[in-house]
Amino acid sequence: MKRKFLCLLLALCLLVSVLPAQIHAAGSSGSCGENVTWAFDAATGTLTLSGTGSTYDYRDGGPTEWKEFRNRIRSIEVKPGVTGLGTSIFDRCVNAETVTLHEGLKTIGMFAFWHCDSLTELVIPASVRYIGASSFGSNENLNKVTFLG
Repeated sequence: MKRKFLCLLLALCLLVSVLPAQIHAAGSSGSCGENVTWAFDAATGTLTLSGTGSTYDYRDGGPTEWKEFRNRIRSIEVKPGVTGLGTSIFDRCVNAETVTLHEGLKTIGMFAFWHCDSLTELVIPASVRYIGASSFGSNENLNKVTFLG
């Protein structure tokens, strides 16, 4: 009886210790600008930015907010209302294959898409008026950029 109880208790402890990691892996969200938020959907691999205004500028490898998810990001969507992408915002999202930028985006900061190695094409909305230096640097596979408008 004691042995069964101890085995059950041990199994329960193991389950509880793994549970927070599984919940956290399902997705996460936070702030990346004064009025801009991010959300990562682990099931689809989609990083979504929404809200109004610009994101923060980042240095040295991009945002720490989603750094742990960076290699699992397959798709990036910047929703309408976001008007600026800060320095290094998507730096080293090496597995991001698609990026959706909506009309209303005005600025793309330096190194914004630096080393997004899986990105092959990108459509820039007509509303974009500024693209920073090396915004698309070190993207060996980016072979088509379309400017609308």
